[in-house]
Amino acid sequence: MANIFIFIGIVELGLLGLPILAFTIAKSQILSRRKIFWFYSFFGVLGLGRIFNLSFRGDVFDMILPVGLYLGYCILVFYLLKIDNKILRLTTFIIGFIPIAHGYIMATVGVLGIMMISVELFATKSTDLQESFYYREYDYGNATSSDGGTIIEFYKSPIWFPLIEKRLLTKKVSYLQYNTERLNVTLELNKDSYNLKIFSKDSLQFDTLISR
Repeated sequence: MANIFIFIGIVELGLLGLPILAFTIAKSQILSRRKIFWFYSFFGVLGLGRIFNLSFRGDVFDMILPVGLYLGYCILVFYLLKIDNKILRLTTFIIGFIPIAHGYIMATVGVLGIMMISVELFATKSTDLQESFYYREYDYGNATSSDGGTIIEFYKSPIWFPLIEKRLLTKKVSYLQYNTERLNVTLELNKDSYNLKIFSKDSLQFDTLISR
């Protein structure tokens, strides 16, 4: 539960503090062009990794990418406001500040919404299977939605770099279609595939093969 509040705190401080930090960086020109290039390159590589389902291990560390991208966006907006072209400055001011203003609104009057989103994005359970395989469970759905249940994500973490994980499968186990009580996951390693099975109350709910 403590980690969920850490997650919520990161979102809140990010939405409120990152635009101020970006303004300070742009105004004082703390970062040289070379540092800005490496800054955007680093988060570009992280974003490319997400396309291939690669990320840091753990939900809190995964916040590095969205926090960095939002900071980079805010820095870009404030730098564009310093150029001589009045039309481009005005366009940047009108369009560029919409996400920033929306973030401030969400961080102040929309705190309850952030808490609901954060709870759904943070794992309620993490279980090791065998070797470097494991799965995490996420709850989804709330009092205002017509569906709900559990999302199971299946991961593999390289032995030589345990801070990185690769998501191999995401399965939404809806209470409308499955028995979602006492979910248990088993994994069989074959030469060319992984056999993943999801049980509930000792009854098979889901069975799939994943190519290696």
